[in-house]
Amino acid sequence: MQGCPLRCLYCHNPDTWDVKAKLQYEMSPEELLAEVLRYRSFIAKGGITVTGGEPLLQAEFLKEFFALCRREKIHTALDTSGCIFNEKVKELLHYTDLILLDIKSLSRDMHQKITEVAPDHTLQTLGYLKEQNIPVWIRHVVVPGLTDNDSLLKELAAYLTSFPNIEKVELLPYHTMGISKYEQLGMEYPLKDTEPLGEEALTRARELFASYKLPLYDHPAQQKIEYMATFGSKVIAFNRELSFTRLLPENIAILNPFQDNPEINRISEAFYNKFYNDERERRLILGINPGRLGAGVTGIPFTDSKRMSGVCGINIESVSTHEPSSVFVCDVIKGYGEW
Repeated sequence: MQGCPLRCLYCHNPDTWDVKAKLQYEMSPEELLAEVLRYRSFIAKGGITVTGGEPLLQAEFLKEFFALCRREKIHTALDTSGCIFNEKVKELLHYTDLILLDIKSLSRDMHQKITEVAPDHTLQTLGYLKEQNIPVWIRHVVVPGLTDNDSLLKELAAYLTSFPNIEKVELLPYHTMGISKYEQLGMEYPLKDTEPLGEEALTRARELFASYKLPLYDHPAQQKIEYMATFGSKVIAFNRELSFTRLLPENIAILNPFQDNPEINRISEAFYNKFYNDERERRLILGINPGRLGAGVTGIPFTDSKRMSGVCGINIESVSTHEPSSVFVCDVIKGYGEW
């Protein structure tokens, strides 16, 4: 569909930007449905997908068209950036069977740099889809020098874990196939000096997302990607979801550093990826410890902030604690000669 309010640096369809451009086809919802029904035998096991440009610019038209499709029991999918969010869009979403949502970046600055607009409406759209339990497939383009950034990728992956209506996540490698279209239109391609994303970088990004237990799929083969999880990655995922919601007696509280301190998830990832990556043999030491100054603060059993920095080599800035049992356990491990 014609028209798009975004100006993505890597857009491969700049000819769809102008909503007033002269078009080859203009149809009413009824005329478009009649065209679709001509191919009904070919889409019996699938459906129709509307893309653009940005289809949400024509939300009222699409609501009427999707309503007609629903009467004909034709599955509908909407390929969108979610960059428009209003009452007309909400009405359209209730007639949509599946949303293919393109998230450029969670970072406000990066999203602005890539698209010239803020990500607010995209995130509002995703939140509304969760509220209404509408199925979503997430698409994210990994671009060298922009979104090919471990910090940004982790931020997005962690954010997506809170949306149970996400059925699929696709990480798409940046490519340069759209350059020829810019040349035909007499336009300068903004990322002309950016090379396509390499296979190694794409694999690293996919492994990072897989560690968050997201339903990651390859594109365009649509094969689910299963990575062999290490013991460390399993612990990281467990800690990230750890919560306690039952009622407690008066003056009793839960120590959960993974929710109480934003730095602790980073510390946990660094520790378990370093010492529990399944690359060497481990010895099991069992013990019990209240952990108020150890695991209750750092998230790592028998490890206070002093041992985390001085022994494990992982700096923790937000807290400073001394736990006697941590000293003892470190001495035991040194006795094995394993540090």
